Amino acid sequence: MTSADHAKQLNNILDHSDTKKVILSTAFMTERGLSLIESTLSAVASQAIVFAGVRNGITTAQALEKALNIGCTVYAVDTGSRTRIFHPKVYFQRSHDKARLIVGSANLTVGGLLANIEASLLQDFDTTVQEDADFLATVEQQFQDMIDEYPEHVIKISARSDIERLLETGRVLDESETRAPAASSSSSDRGDDQVPLMKLKTNRGTLSKISRFSSEFLRVVPTTLSGKPVQPSNTALELLWESKELRRRDLDIPKSETTHATGSMLWKKGASEIDQQTYFRDRVFANLTWQPSARTTGKEEAEADFQIIIRGIDYGLYRLTVTHDTRKNTAAYKQRQPMTDVRWGEARPLIARTDLLERIMRLYRDPAQPDVYVIDID
Repeated sequence: MTSADHAKQLNNILDHSDTKKVILSTAFMTERGLSLIESTLSAVASQAIVFAGVRNGITTAQALEKALNIGCTVYAVDTGSRTRIFHPKVYFQRSHDKARLIVGSANLTVGGLLANIEASLLQDFDTTVQEDADFLATVEQQFQDMIDEYPEHVIKISARSDIERLLETGRVLDESETRAPAASSSSSDRGDDQVPLMKLKTNRGTLSKISRFSSEFLRVVPTTLSGKPVQPSNTALELLWESKELRRRDLDIPKSETTHATGSMLWKKGASEIDQQTYFRDRVFANLTWQPSARTTGKEEAEADFQIIIRGIDYGLYRLTVTHDTRKNTAAYKQRQPMTDVRWGEARPLIARTDLLERIMRLYRDPAQPDVYVIDID
C-alpha cells in the first residue's frame, strides 16, 4: 500500500561488494520472481544459498534452474506432504562487519516482490556487537542444521537432472505450460460483488521471458457448472488468447447513458502475437458449426458453451454466440480491424461491470471438448 516494494529492498541488501554470506529462504519461487533480483544476486552468487519449498503447486523448474545458472547453492525443501509447507520467507546478507535481515510474508515471485500486499521487517545488525553476532550465528546455524538433519527433505540441486527429477514427479511446475484457472468457489449472483481492482503504488517492473522446460501437461480438474457437468479429460487446457487491460468497450460498458451498448466484445489481438482478422475464426472457433447470419449479410454465426470464471468465482456455463464478418471489402477489414466477436447474451450482467476494468481476460479450451471454452477474468 506504500510505494516501497520487496524487490527494491531485497536488491538493496544484496548490493554489497564485501558480502560474506547470503541466505534466501522462500516458500514459493518462480523464474520471473527471481529475475527481479538476478543482477544483484549474480554479483554475490558464490556466497549465496537458496532454499525454496517444493511440492506446493507454485515453485517452478525454471526458478530452480535460474538460481543454479546464476551460480547459487540451491536446495529444494520437500516436506513430503502438500499439507505441510516449507514457509519461511527469510532474506539474509552478512558482510565483514554488517548484516541485514528481511523477515516477512513476501515470496520470490512477482506477486510477492511487486504485486501483492506484503509486510516484512528489515533489521540492520553490527557484527562487532556480540549480541548481534550471536543472533546472526544462530540464524545461519539453523539453516545448516536443516540441511544436516533432514537430508531426505532438503535436496541439493547440483544439475539440471535434479530439477528434471522433481518435475517428473510433480514436485515443481513448468512455467512454460498453461495453468488452468482455478475457481475457489461458485456463485450465480454477481450483484453484490463489485469491488474494483485495488490500485497499488508499487511498480510492476519488467519481467523476463519464460524459458521452456519439457514436461507433461498439467491436468484439468473436473468441475460441475450450474448443474451441467464438464467431463474431465486427460489433456491440459490450452491457453488460446490473453487480453490487454480490459476497457469499457471490451466489457460493453457505455461511456454515458446516451451511448449504445453493443452487447458484444470484439476478439482483438490483445497481448498475443496473432492475426486478429483470421485467428479466431480459423483456429480458435474453427470446429464450431457455422451458419450464415440471419441478421447481417456477409456474416456467419456459431454457438459454443463458455464457462465464466471471474476473480476466482465460477459463475457457470453460458451458451454464447460467436460472429465472424467474412466480407473483405469493408473499411474495417481494409484497416486490419478485428472481424470476430462474441455476443454476451445472458452473460452480460456478469461482464458489463466497472469492477472488471483494467483486469485481464484469458480464453482457454480443453482439446478433448473443442466446443467448451473457459473465460477467466482476474
